Amino acid sequence: WYQRRVRKQWYQRRVRVNRSLEQLHLSDNQIKAEGASAIAFALKKNTTLQVLNLKLNRITDEGGKNICQALLKNTSLLSIDLSSNGLGEQMAAALAEVLSRNASLRHITISCNKLGVAGGRVLQEGLEENRVLETFDLRLTEISQQSEHSIMNVVKGNKEQLQAAV
Repeated sequence: WYQRRVRKQWYQRRVRVNRSLEQLHLSDNQIKAEGASAIAFALKKNTTLQVLNLKLNRITDEGGKNICQALLKNTSLLSIDLSSNGLGEQMAAALAEVLSRNASLRHITISCNKLGVAGGRVLQEGLEENRVLETFDLRLTEISQQSEHSIMNVVKGNKEQLQAAV
């Protein structure tokens, strides 16, 4: 119990206070939902972090939803990897809201989670207003082929428009 509390406080302090941290790679660290919630708390205030890798941490829907709430406020993060975390339809719904409102995220990896057919549909809907996402890794998420195809078409269109603007 004490070790978990200390780790949570460490995540909050390091990510929230650090003014120069641009990348944070925490893959396969057993962060779980509690650690993800601590990182989410810090993400709300952080203005320098651009890359966050949380793959293989068993953060589940609870931690994933907290990360998504933080992403609604965070404007610096460009890339996030949430692959292989036991995420499901609830997380997909939270991420769909992020996709419709966050204007900074360019790259999302959410592969190897069980988002399901319904999760794919809500992600598809969330992407309707998105004009900045350039890559979206959805491999092995159990979404329908139709949703995956529609999502990839939106992402491809975004990438082409962004490249044309350069």
